[in-house]
Amino acid sequence: MKYPCCNNDIDKFEDKNNGLISINIYQEFNYNGKAGISVHRRTKVINAKHHISLLKIEDDNGKTHYVYIKDYDKLIGQQTNKTTNKLFHCRYCQHGFIRQDLLDNHVKRGCLSVEGQSVKLPDKGDVIGFLNENRKFKCPYVVYGDFECLTEKIENNEQQNTDKSYTTKYQNHTPTGFQLTVVDSERKIVDNILYRGSDCMEAFCKIIGEIEKDILNKLTKHWNVNN
Repeated sequence: MKYPCCNNDIDKFEDKNNGLISINIYQEFNYNGKAGISVHRRTKVINAKHHISLLKIEDDNGKTHYVYIKDYDKLIGQQTNKTTNKLFHCRYCQHGFIRQDLLDNHVKRGCLSVEGQSVKLPDKGDVIGFLNENRKFKCPYVVYGDFECLTEKIENNEQQNTDKSYTTKYQNHTPTGFQLTVVDSERKIVDNILYRGSDCMEAFCKIIGEIEKDILNKLTKHWNVNN
């Protein structure tokens, strides 16, 4: 291995040890003046016998060094844990759990950060059935709707706490009109309604109710198949 070693060298080191050792590397970052810890290099070795966590730091001369992390949960918990109770963190995704057994189950099932989507197959002898046969039929009618709005600027003098996330309201979206298009299962347009006005919200509720009644009348009507 080369010294100082890079991520490729660590990959080779893990491969040569054949799943015996896994290594994660973390680094400091600053966001809005606050320091935090993020994953710089995440191991691909799952459930290794020995795991090592290293912190990558940079000195005044721009050279990088690795520092051994003795208490991983305590270091990561400074930014993930808002309580005084200890959390047990996943070495792959940094998610904290209140108990060790919950972390063990999380790793046993497969952390999505390293294993991707978790697949669970039915047990041998299980029977899978489909109950909602009506959902296999094509929807007889579909209603497509689109609203148009005007953006109006508003004054907001509300004082925000910059230590927490917040939303500043600066404009209102005022609806001015809408269009409704009813399409049947053969992709034919059954009805097309365009409405403009300050009372468009009330008109929308009224018209969509009328469309519903009309469609239900068509679906519940008995037709003579001989015609």
